[in-house]
Amino acid sequence: MQQDGSQWYQMATGDGMGSFYGTPNFTGDASEAAQVAGTFPGAPDGTSLRSVDEGVIEASYPDGSNSTWYNSAFYDEPNAPHNTISTSDGVGWYTMDPHASPPQFESGDAAQEYNQAQFREYMPGYENSVAHVDASRSGDSVIEVRHEDGSGTRFYDYTQYEPPRGDYTVYEDKNGNQWYAVGGSAAVDRIPVYENGQPVYDNSGNVQTQTVETVRYRGELRSYGEPSARNQDDFRPPRRK
Repeated sequence: MQQDGSQWYQMATGDGMGSFYGTPNFTGDASEAAQVAGTFPGAPDGTSLRSVDEGVIEASYPDGSNSTWYNSAFYDEPNAPHNTISTSDGVGWYTMDPHASPPQFESGDAAQEYNQAQFREYMPGYENSVAHVDASRSGDSVIEVRHEDGSGTRFYDYTQYEPPRGDYTVYEDKNGNQWYAVGGSAAVDRIPVYENGQPVYDNSGNVQTQTVETVRYRGELRSYGEPSARNQDDFRPPRRK
């Protein structure tokens, strides 16, 4: 037993933690709706849950978004944006903010007009004119747009990346998710010319180079890591809402 003010908590550690804290088991089936509501009274109606690992649950919400939940008895509080929900017996779970869901952009120059329209609809508050959309990293929740003057802007999903250093702007997409927008300046790089894996030299013996248009940013944003597993010898009570 451990005293915390006027309350007492009975703690469990080691191999018996899972049974002590009654880690629920869900399959994600719609027939478990009553079980979900009974175990997590604060969950939105229509939420389905699927157990992933001990102390880890994947939640699917009625609006189509998904989130991962972590049992506070097994995991330290995450750094990434999250909330807390409690089971009916008072054990807290960290509910990660759902990731943004950018649209499916098309590849190739012929699709640029379509991609521009998609981006304008998805990010309605972005006031700059967009000449090109680079969605090659959209799977990592990063979208880059180019402007007519050669500059660019990278958008990072705030649920997956730490806030930038220096100047940035926060934009909200049409679904209410926030993105960090970081500006980049137009630049030109000189790169060596290669043929068949070998550098090409000019008549003076120097390696031939070609200029390539690019955009320079201050650096990449750091992504959030997974929550750390709690030390089972830590006798602090699990977080309660």
